[in-house]
Amino acid sequence: MFYAHTTFCSGPHARLSQLEPGVLGVQLPGPLGVSIYGHMFGAAQQAQCLRALQAVRDSEQIASAVLLVQHPAWTSVAIAAAEKFGWQLVYDCMDEHAGFDNNAAAVLQQEPRLLAAGQLAVASSRALQAKCALHARQVLLLPNASDNAHFSAAPAQAALPGMRGPIIGYIGAIAEWFDAQLVRAAALARPQWQFVLVGAVSCARAQALLQLPNIQLTGEQPYHALPAYLHRFDVACIPFVRNALTEATDPVKLYEYCSAGKPVVAAPLPGLPAEAGLYYSAETAEQFCAQVECALAEPAARAVARREFAARNTWALRAAVLRTSLLGLFARVRIVVISYDNAALLAQCLDSVRDCTTHPNYEVLVVDNRSSSATAALLAARAAADARVRVVRNLHNAGFAEAANLGLRAAGDYEYAVLLNDDTVVTRGWLQRLLRHLADGRTGLVGPVTNFAGNEARIGVPYSGTAGAAQFAAQRAREFDGSAFEIPMLAMYCVAFRRALLQSVGALDEQFEVGMFEDDDFALRVRAAGLRVLCAEDVFVHHVGRASFGQLPATDYERVFSANRQRFERKWGRKWEPHCARA
Repeated sequence: MFYAHTTFCSGPHARLSQLEPGVLGVQLPGPLGVSIYGHMFGAAQQAQCLRALQAVRDSEQIASAVLLVQHPAWTSVAIAAAEKFGWQLVYDCMDEHAGFDNNAAAVLQQEPRLLAAGQLAVASSRALQAKCALHARQVLLLPNASDNAHFSAAPAQAALPGMRGPIIGYIGAIAEWFDAQLVRAAALARPQWQFVLVGAVSCARAQALLQLPNIQLTGEQPYHALPAYLHRFDVACIPFVRNALTEATDPVKLYEYCSAGKPVVAAPLPGLPAEAGLYYSAETAEQFCAQVECALAEPAARAVARREFAARNTWALRAAVLRTSLLGLFARVRIVVISYDNAALLAQCLDSVRDCTTHPNYEVLVVDNRSSSATAALLAARAAADARVRVVRNLHNAGFAEAANLGLRAAGDYEYAVLLNDDTVVTRGWLQRLLRHLADGRTGLVGPVTNFAGNEARIGVPYSGTAGAAQFAAQRAREFDGSAFEIPMLAMYCVAFRRALLQSVGALDEQFEVGMFEDDDFALRVRAAGLRVLCAEDVFVHHVGRASFGQLPATDYERVFSANRQRFERKWGRKWEPHCARA
């Protein structure tokens, strides 16, 4: 995961920093001392940011990504990056940004363009959902939630030692949306109550609170310390003024308060959950005091109900919903692996697909041509361990074309298909790059370059075995980014195409027994349909080669080759021409 800072760095390159395990901070180049909230990107800075992002993409091997944009200031850069790199653009609309006084009007005017360009908008409240729906193609309502495990358990050491009397508490920023006047009036009216406000103070009006002895401002506290304060509160509160910002907010603090079971007194905000009994509503200081007294006298069963509400609204559950929605932005791909008695190679192939496939929405369907028990046991174990892996076992050795068609016809929904031999090792980002070449509607079939092939797809490699394949593939992806060339045919050790192609040109011709020439035939049919057959220079897949055919005696191999060649020549009425290597 990469997090873009809201300030810029000097020089032409982005600066990376480790923020958390698995989270890298990215500071893009731009004017020093300037924050994005009031900043418009000019053409020169946009181009500089794109170059910096491309360098990060290459160094970190980011083949596919979701650009989760949380502020319209990023609009021009985000749209350009999504188009250039093929990334998915999602606008996470958490707030009504017009409610913050540090946002320039010109920046806010970019929001409709960002919504229209994105594949998805995520809104944290119904008000924001309605606004996003005016421009976005789809909107996901995803309210805030609680880190329930963090806030539900009372720490061994409580905060505020020695403080007595009912404690009325607040956790959050004390900014322009905080109703300092209401809190001051309530503190004057109830001097026996203690008001504890935990959070950074950026509102000048809050200075008046310091004059009262029963109000304590703790300042901003570390996240790990917040439960110690929360569990000392007798009543938690959300004293917000009503403005454009708060009218559209779904306060995260309500969920956190409920995790601890605390009674809550809150301003009547439209975005608050409608579930009965979660909070007491108060708009004036008099109402606030009266509702706090009700909260102090409430039965213990109310706390249980709030805890149950918080348990149903956790960040883990929200993340699962978001992940499902993001997954739907990526085309569904079926990878059909044809297997025949190569257990060790098959394991290596499946490992590489699992570890190197950055495109998130795929399934692996292994069609096994009656392999031995060792291969069968391997496939059973893989299917049990990974829900994305399915297995179809033939009762006979059906050969390549029949097995491939069986995998392509098997039940399930997918938009793209890949045929993959069991003696291949794919490299990081392989699938996403193949799909990018298929984004051009003129392309019907695409395959990678490799170390073992009988035509122009074969290239020289500087490694032996498979140890250096990953590094070589990453270097080649950078050097040949987006590059491909038309090729007469693609050997089907690894080819990708749209599922709709099968409706146009038909399935693989099963008259070609065992294997060989079905790939020549299929490529010719694709080209006859007016579509291109491409070899992607920026995708490298290691191919052991002849792992299955190598098990045939030489005489059987020659017989199959000769018979299939004759079938090909009869079908097309022309002599087959041997493939050529690249110069």
